[in-house]
Amino acid sequence: MSPTYGVLRHAAPSRRSARVRRAAFSSICVAALIALTGCSGTSSATPDRPTETSATAPSQTPETTEAAPSAVPEPVDLGPQIPADQPCPAEAAACIDLTNGITWLQSNGQVSYGPVKMHAGMEGYRTPVGTYEVYRKVEMHYSQTFNNQPMPFSVFFNKVGIAFHEGSLVEPSHGCIHLEQTAAITYFQTLQFGDSVFVYGEATY
Repeated sequence: MSPTYGVLRHAAPSRRSARVRRAAFSSICVAALIALTGCSGTSSATPDRPTETSATAPSQTPETTEAAPSAVPEPVDLGPQIPADQPCPAEAAACIDLTNGITWLQSNGQVSYGPVKMHAGMEGYRTPVGTYEVYRKVEMHYSQTFNNQPMPFSVFFNKVGIAFHEGSLVEPSHGCIHLEQTAAITYFQTLQFGDSVFVYGEATY
């Protein structure tokens, strides 16, 4: 056997071994690549994630506020009222209702002032009912019968000395018609000589 042949025989196994090593190395690389690919998260398989549950705010029911009890309106004081069945004639300039303690002025049957509260004669000195006429006016009169008592804004309509004038609305008079000051001034300025004054009813005090 020639030396050259011996060399070739020894060289062949070396080439096969190299191919085997390369193949093994390639297998290792492929396996490593597969392993790396699986860890990189590029797999189409998506791991299950817990489903997030949106937090729902608890429903808030508005508090029911009890309505405050309706305040009962206080009765409105409309002042004295003229009765619907009052008998004062249309031609009278002044009307006196002894029963209800009111008086008013009128023109052609239409109320022009009042009604206003008044106080008439006490028991024993009752203001007489009937139809009278204004015959005298004195801005500051003093009673000669009752101790010189002042009678401001006097409008006399009865020949026995009965008149409208400023006076107490608490204490009855000796026959005159007591008015508070504003009303007494209005009557004094409005009523004229010859104007008719109608008195009706009956005082209860």
